[in-house]
Amino acid sequence: MNFEGYDIDMVNGGTIHVPRGVSAERPFLLMFDHTSKDCNPRASITLEEGAQAEVIIFHRQADDAPVHVDFMREAVVGRDARLSLSEITQMGAQSTLAISGNVSQHACSRTEMMNVWLHGGKTKVDIEVNLAESHAEANLYGLWFAAGTGDLAERTDINVRALHIAPDCTSFQLVKGIAAGEAVGKFTGLIHVAADARRTAAQQQSRNLLMSETARIYTEPRLEIYSDDVKCSHGATVGQLDESALFYMRQRGLSEDDARRLQMSGFVNDIISRCPHDGVCDFVYALAEERIKEL
Repeated sequence: MNFEGYDIDMVNGGTIHVPRGVSAERPFLLMFDHTSKDCNPRASITLEEGAQAEVIIFHRQADDAPVHVDFMREAVVGRDARLSLSEITQMGAQSTLAISGNVSQHACSRTEMMNVWLHGGKTKVDIEVNLAESHAEANLYGLWFAAGTGDLAERTDINVRALHIAPDCTSFQLVKGIAAGEAVGKFTGLIHVAADARRTAAQQQSRNLLMSETARIYTEPRLEIYSDDVKCSHGATVGQLDESALFYMRQRGLSEDDARRLQMSGFVNDIISRCPHDGVCDFVYALAEERIKEL
């Protein structure tokens, strides 16, 4: 990826503070190269009232050495502020990565999050969005891959919570996953609507593909609603590639492998296309295409 035009921090933690009314001209990139056996990096993002910023967080590991990473990020999005947050992980086969992410939103703020978990031995993600003041909006898009067999079978556990505390807030969650080999993936989602959070509008969707008979995917979308006058929905699917579509593509001259890859590409591109920055989109899509070839 060409990092020209980014404000880059490649140390073991980062702090981003955008003052009131300022729109950051360039994206912020926090690059974490995880090499030590145990590390606890932190990231803090603060947008004051009316501020705007795009933040990209990239976790990567150059080899398959066993490492344990416990990463925490916190974001405060002020009144009328706009935050775009993309997070990508590309870890080794023996890694353990725990991500804890918290976003607190003030009135009339908006947050767009795109998360792609490409590689990792054991990955556990906890994301919480707190819609603390009225007319806040949060949209989260996630994509995970898990593959491998035996001791190298990947385990991915994604937990997303949208807490509607104030009235007139909206949230949307779409998380997709692909599991192959003997890998295990799990998604747990929660929409919580407090008693005072009237006129809440919230949606949650989990969509998943099983690529082998030995892979496992568990999905648990949940609603906790303590208020009237709300519009909330959730849904989950776990399935396989569309055999009729594969047959159609093979009739048009594609090999079985190419047809499978094409169908998976369409599945994942729905998430990657949400990236707000073209350079990041192209970079992540190229990584996803390489991952698809391995499945």
